[in-house]
Amino acid sequence: MKSITKNECCLPPQFTAKLFTFKLFLSGILVMWLSMHAAFAATRDVTVLMPDPLDTKGEPAPIPPDRQRMLDFIAHEADLHFDFQRYPWKRILLLAENGDGLIFGISKTSARERMLHFSKPLYANYVWLVTRKDARFDYKEITDLRGRSVGIVSGTHYGDSFDEHKGKLFRVESDPNSLMPRFNKLINRRMDVMVMQDPGNDAHDLEERINRYVGKQLAADGLPAIEFCVLPRPLLVDNIHFAIRADKDEGLINRIDAAIGKGKKQGVMNLDIPKSRS
Repeated sequence: MKSITKNECCLPPQFTAKLFTFKLFLSGILVMWLSMHAAFAATRDVTVLMPDPLDTKGEPAPIPPDRQRMLDFIAHEADLHFDFQRYPWKRILLLAENGDGLIFGISKTSARERMLHFSKPLYANYVWLVTRKDARFDYKEITDLRGRSVGIVSGTHYGDSFDEHKGKLFRVESDPNSLMPRFNKLINRRMDVMVMQDPGNDAHDLEERINRYVGKQLAADGLPAIEFCVLPRPLLVDNIHFAIRADKDEGLINRIDAAIGKGKKQGVMNLDIPKSRS
């Protein structure tokens, strides 16, 4: 039998019924709020699509420690469990278009923004032009690439202007993301200039790192050294994001954006840029 409080005994029956109905209403609101909160707070499993650059032996290169640290922080703060899947860029874009995962390491284009929902920028990549030192040229704008062959990573985007002019103003050599085979094409003059991304903003420092790296590879193969030049003006400064097909988002990008904001305040988003003098 339902117990009745002293105050309820003193109320007319119609007021007691209204009070009971109001309590039921409040209980319903509380249950709904708790359910929504639990759904938001629950750890979400997310497939993360990432590129698979190859090392000098042709094996998939490990995720750099600074990026792994960044990803771990975002997953923890956003209460996400990341399942990393690594593919060539063309397949990553196809999978994302089909709604089969969240891309890490993607830049914006007009076409992509019509389909994908992008996070806040994680960091910026500088897109540099690399030549043999004996074939350097002055670069100030895209038209300075006229008539040249430009080496790019297959499936990678270098800005709307680059996409608009490739195949018209200049031709492209598309290759997998394997560094030394790309340098070999430059060495053998099978392309005039190579596009290379790096988080550092110092062309001279990158040039020293390249010459040291390639010099060691050539020396190991008993080949003479070839010097390279990084042109001082970058082709592009490219912001890097997460992105997912808009209809598959379901609040995921909002979670990630909140974690990115917190990480930037704490300095977690800073990349460890190697220095040639270290």
